[in-house]
Amino acid sequence: MHDREGATGMDQQALLDALAQARPEWTTTFQRGDVLARSGAAADALHLLLSGEVGLYASVESSGAPIDTLAAGAPVGLAAVLAHGAHSSTAIALAETAALRVPQDAVAELAAAAPALFVRLAATLAQELTGRAPGGPGSSGTGPGDEEAQAGAAKPRAAVHPSSLAPSLAAELEGEGAEAGSDAPLENAIRPLYTESVHCPVCETDFEATRIRIRALNAIRRESDLHTVYDGFNPLHYAMDVCPECLYAATPDAWSDCDAELIGKLDADRKDRLQAAGAMRFLGERDVETGIAATLLALRCGEIRHIRRRARASILHKLAWMSREMEDDAQERQYLSLAREEYDRVYREDAELSEAAALRVSYLLGELAFRLGEPKEAIRWFERTVRSEGIDKHGDLDRLAHDRWIDARETMRKSA
Repeated sequence: MHDREGATGMDQQALLDALAQARPEWTTTFQRGDVLARSGAAADALHLLLSGEVGLYASVESSGAPIDTLAAGAPVGLAAVLAHGAHSSTAIALAETAALRVPQDAVAELAAAAPALFVRLAATLAQELTGRAPGGPGSSGTGPGDEEAQAGAAKPRAAVHPSSLAPSLAAELEGEGAEAGSDAPLENAIRPLYTESVHCPVCETDFEATRIRIRALNAIRRESDLHTVYDGFNPLHYAMDVCPECLYAATPDAWSDCDAELIGKLDADRKDRLQAAGAMRFLGERDVETGIAATLLALRCGEIRHIRRRARASILHKLAWMSREMEDDAQERQYLSLAREEYDRVYREDAELSEAAALRVSYLLGELAFRLGEPKEAIRWFERTVRSEGIDKHGDLDRLAHDRWIDARETMRKSA
């Protein structure tokens, strides 16, 4: 039996998990007391809460109960980011909290790609602005709240429920007691793995693809090439859907992007895919070897589909990360080198690259050069990154690039 969860918060969390899986560099973990947004500071990013709880305060120095509290799924700093303004309240983690930190430049990029998400976010913001006194609480960009709230009456806010980042990302999650508004057992809400019914556009097979809830995982660290390491399950192992019959593979958001001509080409390659995969199976729980095999199949199908260089670079980088997990240094270097070549072409040739994406690619070109033993080339890219126009809007990347620039210079000094 395939249980359906309500088309409210749980669907939203599945969408956010899928986004976190696609953009691991956006995933950030905050400990209790960490500040997500500071009153009066320029809004350089939108935070979408994956788990945990955040309190809103008039300022960092405020004490007592928060003006408002935000739960998983809620945005932090939405009004300020959309207005390119400053936060008018301070957002502080009340418990360990995971969030997607979407840089301001990438917010517009995400809005264009996922208009339904932003329609819902805008509707929620409009309700807050019309339903509360001016300056009322709710988005860390609307003000400190009314007198009753300032007196300490904390009002937990319902999570925002964006219904679609892309049609193929809408997950129907597993779990008993999952009807909207029901009290599902906690163990069901936090199980890392669930399944979603998927239809293969190539061979017409229906199957249950395994998904992973990022919010149910514990992030251990974020590595300098933007890889987030988790305790236990690795989301990279589940990043690609694989049809069990024809082994067509792709990310969920690109799964159904196949016309008749492309289906013919993928069908013609079916025998070779089956032969290459051998006895490998992709349903259910995956280990690192299965994750690598699934990603290689997605790369193979992607080349037939003529995916963009940005997508190819991302796939190759994921293969390097999983090779690192296997402690296979030679294979990791091979994939890092291939990813670097693709990132370089993206930086030089992709006319649609946004400012935020260009900064990330510039930084990664420096980082991959450093990891491949070329500190001089790394210094060139790190310097370009920290001196780029707009880097001041991306504080985390700016600090990371400065730190790695210093590391590369120190390596050059020691080798001189």
